[in-house]
Amino acid sequence: MPMFLGPLGGLVEINPLYEFDMPSERFGGTHVSISGRRTVDVLGHRATFTLRWVKRDQDQMEFLEAIHHRLVPGPLRVVFPSQFRRNRLSRSAAAAGYGSRDTSGIVASGGALTGPADWQPASAFPARGLTWSSWTPGNETTFDAAAPAPVAAGEALTATLWVKSTAAPGVALVVRHVNAAGATVAETSSGTVTLTAGTWARLEVPVTPVAGAAGLVPALKAVSGSGDITIGGAQVELGAATQWTRGGGAPLVAVDQLNETALWSPYTNPELTLLEL
Repeated sequence: MPMFLGPLGGLVEINPLYEFDMPSERFGGTHVSISGRRTVDVLGHRATFTLRWVKRDQDQMEFLEAIHHRLVPGPLRVVFPSQFRRNRLSRSAAAAGYGSRDTSGIVASGGALTGPADWQPASAFPARGLTWSSWTPGNETTFDAAAPAPVAAGEALTATLWVKSTAAPGVALVVRHVNAAGATVAETSSGTVTLTAGTWARLEVPVTPVAGAAGLVPALKAVSGSGDITIGGAQVELGAATQWTRGGGAPLVAVDQLNETALWSPYTNPELTLLEL
């Protein structure tokens, strides 16, 4: 499976030729009380990606040098192969609030999002969700509207979302196709689904991005009825739907350093370091 790097609408296949590093750093503090007890404060995590290639000529270095020297405007997205990280939504959007700390990836146009809330345990760990209450028909909850899940030409993807309601409202999972500027150029919908009170349902939308689409933005649309809706396990992935994963498959990054080692003319061995934003 290919690996991509570039701005939304300008992804370039890069495919490092051998191993890459990706340590994830915790931001926060560690405090020690008078008794010696430790408290660890976690503000968030961000990764550093170091990618390496072997024997690249001048033409093959053009893109790497262009992003390093900021000839290509950012922010950039790195899209990992699906077998490595398949959920292209951010951790905040995918995990319904990322531990109830970072809710920037989920925005409701009406009503209120609160949490944490229990959700469908269709994951390898006890993930949590958010409750959407006081909504009215026509309101939406969107996922990663400010940083759409990037897509490359010719891809077929699937968007999914787990939902449960205290009543039986009509809802729809809508996936907006957006261009590089973030404007909607098309949308694909699951159609209206009537939920069964107290029962989990997984909404699913297969998506083939239209020409001009650079990213996808899923949204849960309230169509009719009422009731509190619990939301969890959002996913956008290549191919057919699979088990939910925690997100982070296409993070926002900036170039930190590009180092080259010239072992033989006219080739170099480049090493690119990317910082997750």
